[in-house]
Amino acid sequence: MGSGNLKPARPYNVGRQRVPSGSRPRDQAMGCAWPSRNQKAATWFLSLTRSALLNEIEIAQPPIRDDGLQIEEDRKFQERFWTIERWAWLVFGLILLFALTGLMGGGGLLSHSTVDLEAGQVDYPRVARWESADEITVAFASSSPEHRLTISPQFSKYFQIEDIQPLPDRSLTSSAGETVVFKSEDGPPSQVVLHLRAQRPGLARYDVSLDGGSPVSATTVVLP
Repeated sequence: MGSGNLKPARPYNVGRQRVPSGSRPRDQAMGCAWPSRNQKAATWFLSLTRSALLNEIEIAQPPIRDDGLQIEEDRKFQERFWTIERWAWLVFGLILLFALTGLMGGGGLLSHSTVDLEAGQVDYPRVARWESADEITVAFASSSPEHRLTISPQFSKYFQIEDIQPLPDRSLTSSAGETVVFKSEDGPPSQVVLHLRAQRPGLARYDVSLDGGSPVSATTVVLP
């Protein structure tokens, strides 16, 4: 083969290739678009505005108080908060005191009251709780073969008698209320206990009498 037919080899361009004017860059073709002039302008404007605002804003420092502390606080609001807090402590303390003494029901030194009658003594709940069990204790003082306990009709509006110990010989109903009769052969029973349960909250006022004597008023506060 003659040397006249051979073409000179095309040199390999290892440098940066030129992109034709009508084509897109490689990164833009792959989805990574170059930022436009508008985006650059918006970014420059935001940074300039932020710098101007930061220069104009002055950080206010709280004044130095008389005690030497530099603390920002609302003194009036703090004093009102302290007053409300003290009153809350007082209310919770009273609730705790009432619960310990029995004025909230459920037992305690002041949860029951005792009344003395001619024929004996009656211990009844001063404070009871709704749907909670309680009791009335009756002690007869006189010696008689038969003893009677009468409770006015208002009692049954608030309480239900679930059990009586010892069991009565009979019970009677009259305008004065319900009367339970106990037999006693060797003297009066030491005590009679009525187990009851409050049926609704409210102020229960009723009369109690023993062996036909004068009735005595009793009041029980039934709490929810």
